[in-house]
Amino acid sequence: MPQTIARRADGCCFGAEEQPQLAYASLWTYEKQQDTRPMHRHNGMCELLLTIEGNGIHTVDGQVYHTQRGDLLVYNAGIVHEDNIPPNGLERIYAVGVSGLRLPDRPPDFLLPHGVEVRLCTGSRFGEFEALFRLIYEHTAEPRRHSEEMSAHLLTALLLMVLQLGQETRESEQPESAQVNLMRGYIDTHYAEEISLERIAAQAGLSPYYASHLFKEYCGYSPMQYVIRRRIGEAQSLLLLTQRTVAQIAAQTGFDSPSHFSTIFSKYTGRSPSAYRKNFRQDGREDGEDVTQ
Repeated sequence: MPQTIARRADGCCFGAEEQPQLAYASLWTYEKQQDTRPMHRHNGMCELLLTIEGNGIHTVDGQVYHTQRGDLLVYNAGIVHEDNIPPNGLERIYAVGVSGLRLPDRPPDFLLPHGVEVRLCTGSRFGEFEALFRLIYEHTAEPRRHSEEMSAHLLTALLLMVLQLGQETRESEQPESAQVNLMRGYIDTHYAEEISLERIAAQAGLSPYYASHLFKEYCGYSPMQYVIRRRIGEAQSLLLLTQRTVAQIAAQTGFDSPSHFSTIFSKYTGRSPSAYRKNFRQDGREDGEDVTQ
């Protein structure tokens, strides 16, 4: 995935007691299917994505969103999501990661409350949002005097605008099946363990056949496909953000051997795990700090 990631800039004032921090600012370009990210999540960080060109397919907490220019996605901490593009598609996205976010009556690093659509249409305000994302990115990618302070204030403005836009967005009218929620929640917790369709179906009290049918209807993937995509997505994060070996990552994400991990990873991303990590570093990005738990 061709992209540029700017360095971290801390010091955002967002209230009397808590100060969110800018974890990163990025400009992503999705051009090929192997550039995209299978299912993963960020613990301890909220992520904001603004599509500035093209179209995307984003699965967030089991729901599929087809995005276009002007759409803003808000990934609260711990929310499982996947970023894709249509065949022969293209999508360019500004992305901002925010840590240390604390809002009343919401879990840590939750910007939007439960029940609010994660996709917000910026509409006539797209220019304002695009300018804020671009300025944050530019001030962190090529810092100048006072860039850190300006990035912090720009981040405050962006967060306030997102909160305002979220308040104007009605709650989702299509609640997800409670049975699918039970199965998906089980997978998200146990994906790195030995897992079977029978065990997944049992969480919702369903037969394996009906569980697979219902799950695919809501999520777009069968339960076992979801398991694999969760493992690959988490493995990508570990390859990019830690110094752990391929063998360690294979074991941590539920694969029975490094060779099996490499085969499946290459099938889904078009690169071996080592090549994926090497390509990331050759794009000029700094090695990631080991921030996973």
